[in-house]
Amino acid sequence: MAMSQTQRRKAWRNIYMASWLVILMGVVYVQKQNQDALGRSLRRLKSSRNLSNNHRRRKLSSSTKNAIETKTENGRPIIYTYFEYNPDWEKGDFGSPEEQKEMLQTWARSWRNHGWEPKVLYKRHAEKHPYFEKFEEILDKVKIKYYDHICFHRWIAMSMYGGYMSDYDTYPVDMPPETFKILPNSGRFTAYDNNIEGGAIPSLLSGTQEEWRTMMGKILKLMATHKGEFTSDMRVLTELNSKEPGSFVILNLVQSGIPQTPAGKLDCEFLYRRHALAVHYSHRSQEDALKSKFFVESEHPDALSRSHYAKHFQMLYERKCTQEYAAGYKNKDWYKVTVENRKQDMVGMFGANYVSKTA
Repeated sequence: MAMSQTQRRKAWRNIYMASWLVILMGVVYVQKQNQDALGRSLRRLKSSRNLSNNHRRRKLSSSTKNAIETKTENGRPIIYTYFEYNPDWEKGDFGSPEEQKEMLQTWARSWRNHGWEPKVLYKRHAEKHPYFEKFEEILDKVKIKYYDHICFHRWIAMSMYGGYMSDYDTYPVDMPPETFKILPNSGRFTAYDNNIEGGAIPSLLSGTQEEWRTMMGKILKLMATHKGEFTSDMRVLTELNSKEPGSFVILNLVQSGIPQTPAGKLDCEFLYRRHALAVHYSHRSQEDALKSKFFVESEHPDALSRSHYAKHFQMLYERKCTQEYAAGYKNKDWYKVTVENRKQDMVGMFGANYVSKTA
């Protein structure tokens, strides 16, 4: 039976309304799904934030309760250095064997006087590492003098102990043992003497034994890529920081050489404001000190030794910077600002474990 025109119009209107109803129901359904998804996302985000906050709180609590202390002896934190006979010394390179031994004694005396327990590691300590011979094979394929070869031995030796290590021409000026008995940066490997190339000079280092082992592995792995080329542990540290940024901590808390006032005197204010933990008295530092007339060359036999000038610097520092100068520096205009800056340095290294003793 044929539909009338009125019936056809009514049927099309019903279809039209039904279509819009279906579309409207679809929109409502999609909105509901989106709202549910948004709700789930927000709940996950909130949960994630809570977990993250809880993790941070646990991490802070853990670092506070479980501070990683370095090895001690006689109640003093241990500071290591590495010493190995270098045949090139007989040629006059880097000073005579006697001068090197004097430097070693000067280093030990300086750290001991500052409340630390100095320990010397030798090749026999490095040789205890189970893979020492394998490491030697890698080093033998690199184009380096024996001096640089020795420098890599110290990494092998330190991986057997962990803790603090310095060159034996690096002397403390502001590393109180009661503070530094806790390893900075939660025990992460830390280099305190940065260089302008984006790496570090290994004059003062610290880290747990596990961190030392990790760093030694990374260094020797990079060394293996330099067969037939000259390199050094300082260059490898720079390369490592370039390829793996953040793999270790680099700070700028070691003074390279002796700072001087315009009048050529020891600049105690600079050392304090710079917050130098130690001074690295390298061969270059000696040359600069003699060239500037800070030290006057003498014909006395001892004056030929770098240890002679190193001891002289330490005497000057003790007398001028910790006795005479320290008595009046609290009256200086810059003192409060410097104290706050130093505090921030320490909080950055020790976190909640650092308690300021500043009055």
